[in-house]
Amino acid sequence: MTKRVPARPTVLSDRDWAEAVATALELTHESDIIRVEKILKEAGLSAGRPPASQHRLQVKGLYFAGIKSIRSPGDETDVVTVPFSFQHSFASQFTAFATDGLNDCGKSTILGILLWGLRGVVPLPTLQADVREDWLREVILTLELDNATLVVQWLVDGGRPNGAIYLATDDVDLSPLKDAGLAAATAEWEATSEADVPTVWPGLDFVNDLHSTGLATVVASFETQKMFESAVAGVMMSRLDLEPVLVWQKRAGAADKHDASVSEHGWRTLSTAMVITDPTSGSVIGEEVFAVQHLMGVFLGSTWAPSRVTARWQLSRADRDIAAIRRRAADDQNVRQHTLGKLETELGARYSELEALGDVPDYSDVLAAIETASRDAIDVAWAQRSSLDAAAEYSQVERDHSEVSRDLHALVEARATRRFWHSLRPSCCPRCDREIDQEQWQREQEGHCSLCDAEFVELNEPMPADHVSIPEHQNNERDNLTDGEETEDELAAVESQFAELTRQKHEASIRASEAKAALERARDTARASALALEQHDRASAARRRQIEDQVSVLRGRIAEREAIEAALDNPLLEEQIFARQVFKAAGEYAEKERDKEHRQTLERVSGVITDLGQKFGVRNLMSAKLGANGHLPVMKGVSSHKFSDLPGGERLRLRIALIVGLLQSGTQTGTGRHPGLLIVDDLTSQEINHDNAAAMVEELVKVQNLQVITASTYAPTLKNAAGKLGDVVTPLPGHDVMF
Repeated sequence: MTKRVPARPTVLSDRDWAEAVATALELTHESDIIRVEKILKEAGLSAGRPPASQHRLQVKGLYFAGIKSIRSPGDETDVVTVPFSFQHSFASQFTAFATDGLNDCGKSTILGILLWGLRGVVPLPTLQADVREDWLREVILTLELDNATLVVQWLVDGGRPNGAIYLATDDVDLSPLKDAGLAAATAEWEATSEADVPTVWPGLDFVNDLHSTGLATVVASFETQKMFESAVAGVMMSRLDLEPVLVWQKRAGAADKHDASVSEHGWRTLSTAMVITDPTSGSVIGEEVFAVQHLMGVFLGSTWAPSRVTARWQLSRADRDIAAIRRRAADDQNVRQHTLGKLETELGARYSELEALGDVPDYSDVLAAIETASRDAIDVAWAQRSSLDAAAEYSQVERDHSEVSRDLHALVEARATRRFWHSLRPSCCPRCDREIDQEQWQREQEGHCSLCDAEFVELNEPMPADHVSIPEHQNNERDNLTDGEETEDELAAVESQFAELTRQKHEASIRASEAKAALERARDTARASALALEQHDRASAARRRQIEDQVSVLRGRIAEREAIEAALDNPLLEEQIFARQVFKAAGEYAEKERDKEHRQTLERVSGVITDLGQKFGVRNLMSAKLGANGHLPVMKGVSSHKFSDLPGGERLRLRIALIVGLLQSGTQTGTGRHPGLLIVDDLTSQEINHDNAAAMVEELVKVQNLQVITASTYAPTLKNAAGKLGDVVTPLPGHDVMF
């Protein structure tokens, strides 16, 4: 039978898309169509687009090593540590890590480590905390994405991953790492102190060799769990042509549906299309109910599903914005109703108080008078300071003048006395009464004293005008002068100083008089401005100013509340309401086109679910009908049941049936985007018997281009059911654990 590949739908242009939405709103005017187109573009709400090409993703190899802590075989109360290493190459379409009825053998741990590298997210509870935090030391996962080989390598230190993602040029064989990893784990296990050389793990050397020889390049690196998730998501989302899913989600503890925001979901969410780790989940696909429609689009390659989803969350956001505007308007209206009357009453009281004040000077005039009085008072202070300085200067000059006057008087008297004594002619010695003879008087004519015979010269010339006193270093010259000469010089200097001080005294007297007069003028001016200020009623003026300010505030508050009347008619609210109508019409259009596109596909998938569900052992199953919204109502007998209300075992059976049906339909239509990898933990849990398990495996291996990796305790059953297409990995002979 030839696979039917439908023609790819025509993509609407932005203009055609806007016209289609406007027509749904019964709008035909050009301005309305332009308005609709603008809203659609700003919201990122485009017309349906054909899905991207399908990509193929397969797991090629897995290696990990470390040291595990287990119960002692000889004493169950004791714990021992054991080095371990595991490696497996995935060469078959179906791989099961299985035992024959034994649990706690490491089957789910293998899947958990694989999923950690595939999704970058720790898969709980598949990968238990003690394994991740205490056991593991190193992991390498190899994947084939289309024709490229990806190598994810990371060391584990206390549960913290540190490694990189490489793009290899060829297939990578991990088989040599098993023995090397065990040797490294044993070396660390045997280490006795921190002084020992740190363990060199072979996986790190392995990827370093690939990189150094040019066989691999680093495409992303990470040092923490958050960085690990981001690195894997960045590589997978771009290489699988996936776009993040935007969803309108309520906040935790939200009071209503409007308390929400747009959240972005990337590889962590979209990768759940390839994983069943919780068979009891109420979601028909993946782990979260909100993502079901998006994951169905991954399987079916819907053209209009993204448009429907975008319109849906934009509609929710518009509802929130409209509700917020209306809530604010309602709150404002309530405030106005309760306070407007009170404000108007208070305003009337303020006006009455203004009238009661009567003729009160304007407060600005009072402020001007205060400023003038303050300035004049400052001028008085400065004038008084100047007057005091001038008086002090005059007093100092007057004291200096008096002192020099006394010195001048003393010098004049000393000169007169000296001349008097020099004019006397003693007849005898004043000491011994000896008579002075004519010969002794004759010596005075020769320049010698008649009494002591000393040289005697009387100088009458005055001293220079600028000479006051003889400096100390000229003492020798002074000693050579006679007493008369010295007295005359000093008298001339003092007379000159006296004249200068007389002049300074006169000038200082004039300045003191002028400063005193300026002080009196400043005081007169200050008294006048103070009197003018006293004439103003400052208290009343201040009260008037206060009341006027209160009136302005009250009038503003009243105007603000009166403006609230038009809040419900404001342009912002009208624009939001119109945008909501656009989003609603666009969403309904996209939903209609999506349902039309998937009607036959969903009917086909529903038939497959019903047939396989019955084959897989869902008791009394009459029908299961998959809706475009991801709902899966089930008829059992004559009763209808929600998928989430079914027992866990029946949910697992129907989820397997649904995935098989979706993959088959995606292959038949040629629009499916599922990468062809399915990991199930655990395929045979939830009371599924051997016959049902065999039936599920037989159907899974029939799906073209699908790699299935699972865990089970039904090793013989799965091996028989898978046949040559399967690889059932069991513990080595003589061992009861996988590693």
